Amino acid sequence: EKLVLEDWHQSPDYNNLKIARVKCLTQRNLEQLDIDTFAQGHISLVVVPENNNQIKNEENKYEKLFNFLDQRRLLTTRIHIVEPLYVSVAIEAKLVIHDGAQAEAVKNKAQTEVTMFFDTLKSGKYWQGKGWQFGRSIYLSELYKILDSLEGVDYVENLQIKDKDNNPQSEIYLAENQLVNFNLEDSQFTIVVEVGNEQKSI
Repeated sequence: EKLVLEDWHQSPDYNNLKIARVKCLTQRNLEQLDIDTFAQGHISLVVVPENNNQIKNEENKYEKLFNFLDQRRLLTTRIHIVEPLYVSVAIEAKLVIHDGAQAEAVKNKAQTEVTMFFDTLKSGKYWQGKGWQFGRSIYLSELYKILDSLEGVDYVENLQIKDKDNNPQSEIYLAENQLVNFNLEDSQFTIVVEVGNEQKSI
């Protein structure tokens, strides 16, 4: 994977297709078969461009990359270039904050941290800043730890991961060719403060 990026970086066509990440899956033909089907002699490269919006509507956008790699492959190997499959998720959580904490600041920080955690390219302090790992499943416990450690948060309640059908899950499995598409718009972070024995939404 590293060699693919380094070799392509030296290509004169690199500026027309800057690749941020690539996942190499051997014995897989993801153009025609699913991830679990063995395909001897085939290699699938799952490619994440630096700016997918710039090229997403282009026809044959990976043709030059394919030709570049095809000239360097073993004769018995067939290469396939595909994009990741993105798994949509949303988050719901109730954040009980300390007395005196700024509700809007806590909410903004929660949104920022979770967005960064799931980012596929620029993940900040998470994943060495290189983005969510291919095929890494999503665990409720990790999100709980992130939200519970935020400044101003006393504790977290009712944390849920919602799948694309809006069903709550404790874990969401990702295959090796999948990444996360975090849906912030469908996520909900409720901020509350405790007043006596009651909780008051802010």
